[in-house]
Amino acid sequence: MIGSSQTLFRKVVMTAWKERWSEQRWTVAMKKLIQPGNNSDMIQMADVLFMQAFVGNSPNTVLLGYFNYGLTSGILSYSAILSAIAKHEDLQNIPNMKCTLQFLLFYIERMNTGQILEDSLLLCKTLMVILKWLLRNIEQYLTGVKEVSNPETIDIIQHNCSVLLSLTTMRRTASLLTVARFEESSGWSHIETDLAVIKGAALNHAAQNEITTSCNSVSQLSRCHAKTLAIYPSKNVFGNCSHHSMLTNMLILLEGDWNKMTDPDSLMQQLLLISQICGLNYKDICVSLMRSCMLGFLGNIDGSSKHKWSSILFLKLPMYLCRLKSLLSSSSGCEFMISQTYERFDDALTDAFTSLLQYDSLLDMLDQVTASSDCFSWLVERCVTFDLMKEETSEELKVKRSKMVKAPSQHPVRAVEPSKLLQYEVTAGKILSILDTSDVTANQESLVATWSQLSSNFSLIIASGPDSQNVQNFAQKLIALNEVVKVNPKQGENVKSAQIRCQLFDLSFFFVCEIAEQYGKDVIRNLYADQDATAEPFIYQWLMQEWPEDRESSVKMLNSKRLEVDDKRVKIFIDRLQSVRDRTQDQPPTLVKWYDTCIHMTRAFIEMIKAWNYKYITKADVLGACDIICKTFSLAIRLSCLVEAARFSLSASCEFNADLKEVLYKLSRPSSMGQDTHSGKIYKMFKRVATFLLQEITPDIFHDTSKQTVVKATVHYPLDVFTGYISECCQSEWIDGAMLKKLSNVLDRTGPQWFTHQIVRQLLKLTRKDDVERTAMVVSGLIQLDLDSCVICLLRHEIPHYLTDGTQYMHLSAPSGNSLARLVVSGLAMVLHNMSLQQKGCLPRTNQTKRLEQEYLVSGIEAPVIHQRQAPGNGGGPNKLRRLFSVTAEHDLSSSAFSSILSDSQGTNATQSRSAGITDQPVLRALSYVLEIMHLSLQNHQPGPHIDFIVQFVYLASCCGELVSQAVLQFMPLKMASELASLITDKGRSYKIRHMGEEFDALHFSLCISDLGNGMSRKIIASTISQMTL
Repeated sequence: MIGSSQTLFRKVVMTAWKERWSEQRWTVAMKKLIQPGNNSDMIQMADVLFMQAFVGNSPNTVLLGYFNYGLTSGILSYSAILSAIAKHEDLQNIPNMKCTLQFLLFYIERMNTGQILEDSLLLCKTLMVILKWLLRNIEQYLTGVKEVSNPETIDIIQHNCSVLLSLTTMRRTASLLTVARFEESSGWSHIETDLAVIKGAALNHAAQNEITTSCNSVSQLSRCHAKTLAIYPSKNVFGNCSHHSMLTNMLILLEGDWNKMTDPDSLMQQLLLISQICGLNYKDICVSLMRSCMLGFLGNIDGSSKHKWSSILFLKLPMYLCRLKSLLSSSSGCEFMISQTYERFDDALTDAFTSLLQYDSLLDMLDQVTASSDCFSWLVERCVTFDLMKEETSEELKVKRSKMVKAPSQHPVRAVEPSKLLQYEVTAGKILSILDTSDVTANQESLVATWSQLSSNFSLIIASGPDSQNVQNFAQKLIALNEVVKVNPKQGENVKSAQIRCQLFDLSFFFVCEIAEQYGKDVIRNLYADQDATAEPFIYQWLMQEWPEDRESSVKMLNSKRLEVDDKRVKIFIDRLQSVRDRTQDQPPTLVKWYDTCIHMTRAFIEMIKAWNYKYITKADVLGACDIICKTFSLAIRLSCLVEAARFSLSASCEFNADLKEVLYKLSRPSSMGQDTHSGKIYKMFKRVATFLLQEITPDIFHDTSKQTVVKATVHYPLDVFTGYISECCQSEWIDGAMLKKLSNVLDRTGPQWFTHQIVRQLLKLTRKDDVERTAMVVSGLIQLDLDSCVICLLRHEIPHYLTDGTQYMHLSAPSGNSLARLVVSGLAMVLHNMSLQQKGCLPRTNQTKRLEQEYLVSGIEAPVIHQRQAPGNGGGPNKLRRLFSVTAEHDLSSSAFSSILSDSQGTNATQSRSAGITDQPVLRALSYVLEIMHLSLQNHQPGPHIDFIVQFVYLASCCGELVSQAVLQFMPLKMASELASLITDKGRSYKIRHMGEEFDALHFSLCISDLGNGMSRKIIASTISQMTL
């Protein structure tokens, strides 16, 4: 059948050539012979026509003219023509080969204009065949088909390279070849082998430059990922009004207050992500880090954490810079696209210190609050110590600082001098050495005196430790000390020894509590994470039960897991608390097991309060029990009773609560037991820890308010108050520590959904570009207060609200709509990056993350009614078919960092879940939901600013690094990429998205947002690229 068709076509062609048919007559005759859309007939006809056209010494122009008209009339296709060209093998006939190459170049240029309406995947495969044909021609000409040095051979090689360069660089053919590279992945390995052979054979050849250029253009075809660009391009002017200053400042402040900055690696990783988002270079990163640490130190100069911030600025900052240098030079730092305008980190750091000199008022204030210390010179010297800077460079910087006119002193000395921090650093090392070598059981009295003397400066000592493990070392040694003294090691202990052991128990107990307050509960938890529950120390168990998880938690929200108690022991302690004799006499602390008492006495005291609440005993009985606790037992036991009683007051009636306050006040008073110097200092520590634990339940615990029955009214934050906060931040272009606490309080009281809704309203109501940029900078800092929740609310509620309500479309107009898109993409990048760090174990899982995974979205919360009208599926997210994971190297999502996040949340069912786009991560479920909403908006074909917003969002996501681009790629509906691509190339619309000086490329953008590892996706995107009007 094929032979008969070819014979028939050949007869018609010969007749047309002999009779000199016109193109129209030839077309009519061909239409009678072939079936419409029959690719095999087209290819056979093109083969016969092309072969007949090159019979003889010169090409037949009449027959070649039939190709052009046949293509226009639909009888021939590009695939058929290219397939016929690829079968031309007469390399010896140079004139015919030149004509063939010119013929091919003509159709390559024609393919890159207008539209192509044919089988797109077949065209992709045919283009790959032409690519192989051109490479084979070059290789054979180089290896001896003709004389290599012959001018004709050099000329024909250059012609081949020119056509090859046009094929691989013109927009449409390059895009279709990229699709073909994934469609025929096995054949691409042969192309790479051919490229290596050609480059090797072209050495010292006259056409080596042309060959190398064309081969490099082929190598670029597989790189279809978008170039990582900055979401907030940094300006060349430093100051408050810049996103990188705001984001870095919020990172340092929140890390210092919440995550305690105990992990420099995760801190530097997050700083590098901010640098990528804002397009910073090495110098900008260093300036932002140093400036934020200085502002954090000044903002906490009067707080309880001033010693910690002193250590961060003067001791830890050089360590952070050293860690930053190692990250930037390692593979971990290479994951981020950082602008490398400096060859050496030392040069960037020198320029950073030079830029820091322009903040003269900031440097002067630092000097004044630290007793006229030259803080700038101190930091420079520390950098020299850590081999971050040369001695000659440091001297030049110190000279520049000394020549600056310093302002007169306006601030009192409120911080420790940097030089004294080094002394405390030595002291910390000596204390750890003493704890390692001394016999605790033999030197308890001297230990009490030593620890009591150090109690007032303990936070400064542990903050000045010689290394990052100093806090964990102190905690471990103190817990070990507490374990030793909690039990009487011998019989017949006298009163003095018992009192000393009691004081040592209290000191070690409160020191560990102070470490938990300053550096977080995880410092203690990580020490015994791998131990069996039966081997856990008492103080560890107590902290896990009684201590809040983070600063956002309180004693109100504690783990329901309770310490195991013996009911018989509880009954014994209840009897003792009801003993009239013990209430009237001072009893020395001669108990054998303090930890046993701490557990059972607390439960016994709570049982008495419950009995009082049910009227079984009187108030006087409970107050008498308080006298026994204050006179007989240690302050650690009293703290446990106080915390449990305060927690019980939350569920008590208002009337009973008023009487219970008197009990709390009595427990908080200093007792008559042990009126020596050590007891007074221990009581100060007790007071400090109790104030921290009860700050939200009874903030006035150490003030006598038992007679007052006034109930504190709940404070509500109306919209105008919150708006005033945002306006104040926009005017000052900064968020300081005081404002941070106000905004955090608003977030705690109103919740993330209301908080996010209001800041988005504030942003979208603006129209002036300057106002929008200033507000967007502030908003980008505000969402850092609860990043995970705010990003989920943006994806789950705010964006769907504006995309599904036609009356809200205009709010997404530029420039405010573009700022919102940048805000969401940058927030999503930070959330996914933190999830990646948590997956690798580099960043601890926060309490917010755990709460979100358990409650938000996973529990099946339904979207608002306005969203449910157009978004099918339940609260778990859209249920439409999602793309499969690809299997090629460049698009192998299963090996990416994003896939590790996805599979971690899916466990053993990761393979099945990936195919359906299902995940248990709340952020990814929200992203899947909003992409479905965007797809529905595109399907409505209703033009407006909301379409511009969708294009901007997807474009920024594709340029924001691997994690975000892969996440969007995974959860984007299958046909959304083609709809976006066809939309942005519509002649009726003009998308001039300029970013970092580069023109928006619709074809490249279409490839970036398509999963080329999936066959259906390749078919869709190839068809879209072919039908684009260029």
